[in-house]
Amino acid sequence: MKAKDYTTVEHFVMDSRFRDFVLDSVSEYRSYWEAYLQDYPEKILLIREAKQLVLWLERNRKESLNLELSSSETRKLWDRIYQEAAKKTPARSKAFPQGKSVKRNSLLRYGIAASLVFVLGFAWWINKQSSSKSDSPLTVQVEWTTNSNAPGTKSLIRLSDGSKITLNAGSEVRYKNKFDNSSREIFLSGEAFFEVAKDSLRPFIVHTGEFSTQALGTSFNIRSFEGKSTKVSLLTGVVKVSGNHLDSAKILQPGEGVEITDAIGPIKQVDLQKAISWTQKTISLDQAEFADVLDELSNWFGVEFLVQNQPTSLSSTTASYQDESLENILLGLSYKLDFTYEIDGKEITIEFSKK
Repeated sequence: MKAKDYTTVEHFVMDSRFRDFVLDSVSEYRSYWEAYLQDYPEKILLIREAKQLVLWLERNRKESLNLELSSSETRKLWDRIYQEAAKKTPARSKAFPQGKSVKRNSLLRYGIAASLVFVLGFAWWINKQSSSKSDSPLTVQVEWTTNSNAPGTKSLIRLSDGSKITLNAGSEVRYKNKFDNSSREIFLSGEAFFEVAKDSLRPFIVHTGEFSTQALGTSFNIRSFEGKSTKVSLLTGVVKVSGNHLDSAKILQPGEGVEITDAIGPIKQVDLQKAISWTQKTISLDQAEFADVLDELSNWFGVEFLVQNQPTSLSSTTASYQDESLENILLGLSYKLDFTYEIDGKEITIEFSKK
């Protein structure tokens, strides 16, 4: 039977290409099934049921026994499950009607029926194996990777799924060495530009405090430094920005962004060139207060500022500096804001004239 004719959970689960797609994040069949979902979107719920069943069987195989199976043993396992399912099922599950909507409770009923068939087969195999192998549980270790950039340092990170992260100075990301089969989660403090590899069944989620940004295959920028508002800007694709509490989620289209303080602000059009200018060695200041200018320069160049005689009121700064030296930037600002400066290694003293 061809995949286009699959109408039951069992059809998908018994397809070795589908199982490989679900269990291996870099499966050679990933593009095939992603294209399949594009061609047959009405089967998404059926595929999700089958995916959950494959994951359940795999999880129980790993956790029930400390069994190190070879590829041939794994194939035998699935063959045995199929044989046992066939013995215990006198008739095939009803096919889902094509071209018509299917009620959720009907889908669940068929999914549960198919699941029970496989559970019986899987239980038979586990009982048989337990008589000859140890039944001590297998402890699964989750390994996390943390990438941190000191002020003045930027980096490019390539993830196991093919996604890329450009991490700004003074920023940190934390993620699993290998993503699991249900989602791809990143924890960000600071600023990063994400280029997400497409994966229709595993959303890419970036957590920033109590808020998260979710995508499937897209590119977007998040700026979330401690003590400041979080800004999300979308370049391509679609993302959903949501909170952990009662905040209403916002769906962004390319060219749109939101600013988050205690809640998610309204959707606005953003200057994408400015949003990602830092990835192109450009400092963009847009109506920035003096304290924000110093924070940006401190993070960009890895320096500390000491300010003397600062006026209570200073004009804001709008400027763009591409691959400029710190001294050239300070020179221009000193003329505009009327101050002198002294550079001593990583310490810079700024002094305003007394009036």
